[in-house]
Amino acid sequence: MNKNPLVSVIIPAYNVEKYIEEAINSVLAQTYLNIEIIVVDDGSVDSTKKVIDNYLKKNQIIYLFQDNRGLSGARNTGIKVARGEYVALLDADDLFFPTKIEKQVLFLESNKDCDFCYCDVDFFIDGKPEKILKSHYKYYSGNIFKYLINGSFVNPSTLLFKKQTFNIFGAFDESFERAEDLEYYLRVSLLGAKFCFINEPLFLSRVRKLGNFQSDYVLMQSSILKIFENIKLKLSSEKIKEYFFDNIINKRKLKLALAYLINEDKKSCRNILKTIQVFNLFKIAIYLLSILPKSILKSFVKKLIIIKRSFLYK
Repeated sequence: MNKNPLVSVIIPAYNVEKYIEEAINSVLAQTYLNIEIIVVDDGSVDSTKKVIDNYLKKNQIIYLFQDNRGLSGARNTGIKVARGEYVALLDADDLFFPTKIEKQVLFLESNKDCDFCYCDVDFFIDGKPEKILKSHYKYYSGNIFKYLINGSFVNPSTLLFKKQTFNIFGAFDESFERAEDLEYYLRVSLLGAKFCFINEPLFLSRVRKLGNFQSDYVLMQSSILKIFENIKLKLSSEKIKEYFFDNIINKRKLKLALAYLINEDKKSCRNILKTIQVFNLFKIAIYLLSILPKSILKSFVKKLIIIKRSFLYK
């Protein structure tokens, strides 16, 4: 057992001048000391580079700049140049708890059959770090494919894995702007990857108030639907029946229809509903909402967003 393997922490950064310092400091504060920090600046046009200049001068980080390629592109770049035996991912607006790397390295060194180690996560509202929120997610270990198709529960910043594992299973798919992590988990699970869960929050995720939530939600749901349609093409007819995959895709279509409704795009909402050929009460409910007057629909959308947030966190 290598008691002190090098760990490469990859931090994709895109216009994160407000957050990047906290993220880097959370890695520097790790109880595990054999770490290299690789910041991949994915085409930032703000002062991200200026904020991290002090870390560069002290040789505390490795800094790479590239034209904007999205989260997947930034992660792929960082992992390819990583020198560590192990790799951890950290989004630039989130934070590691001090013992995260130490505990995950110890776990993987003791459980050689695990490909990916992940952990529980706490949340905090941007600007209110003192108020910790818990999620309602359920977590699983082993081959998690059958659980992932019903909902994504692995935050990429909770992961620790061997770089060799990444080389075996392949890179993140850069064609997806959203849900690229879910696409990766589904793909590697189909290839037999084993995920191991540590039942302890070792990571702190920032909940940001996004002004473009509505349009971003459409992009997210459309990406997820495409991911599932791609996955279906890789499944045998027996597996499609075993996983009730057609039902899964219909559920994804309903979520996309709801996303269009939230975005007040009634036409696209109804077009998606037309592609669902089975009777569904939720489908009827969404259709009825789509014919409401615009003023009432707006009020409903605001309440729905509040309910969604309160459901995810407590």
